[in-house]
Amino acid sequence: MSKFNKEQKIEIYRKWKDEKISISQLSKTYKTNVANLDYMLRLIDMYGINVLDRPYQVYSKEFKEQAIEQAIFGTKSYVQVSLELGLKSIGTLSIWLREYKENGYNVIIKQKGRPARDQRDSKITQGIGERDPKAERRKLAIAYCERIRKKTEGLGSR
Repeated sequence: MSKFNKEQKIEIYRKWKDEKISISQLSKTYKTNVANLDYMLRLIDMYGINVLDRPYQVYSKEFKEQAIEQAIFGTKSYVQVSLELGLKSIGTLSIWLREYKENGYNVIIKQKGRPARDQRDSKITQGIGERDPKAERRKLAIAYCERIRKKTEGLGSR
C-alpha cells in the first residue's frame, strides 16, 4: 500500500465505494496490480480509513507464530488471514511463511539497523544450531497438512 499517498488511497476507495467503479478499471486507471488494489480496498472497507494512519508496525514473535499457524493449519487463504489480522500488505504473511520455512520452522526476529563495530567482521548465522522440539513437531504437522492437501486436490480433480 505504499505506492499511493493517503489522499490518493481515499480517492480510489471513494470511487470504488460511491461511484461503483470496478477494481479492474481502477487498476488500469492508476496503473497498479489488481490483487494489491483489491487487498487495499478490502482492508479499508473492513477497518475504515483510519487504517491508513497507522505507522510502521513491528510484530512480536508470538504474533507471527499465531499468524503462521492460522495460515498453515486453517482453512482460510493467506489473503483472508492477512485481512483478519489487519496486515497492511498482501505479501507480509507470505514473506513470514517463506522465512519460517527457510529458518528451519523457527520464527526469528531480525535485528534492525547497522551491526555494532565489533560484530561487523564476525559472521553471525541465524537459525543454525539446535532445533526447538516444538519446531520439529510443527514441521511434521505442516508436512502432514501439505500431504493431505495434495491428496484432496488429486481426488477433487477426478
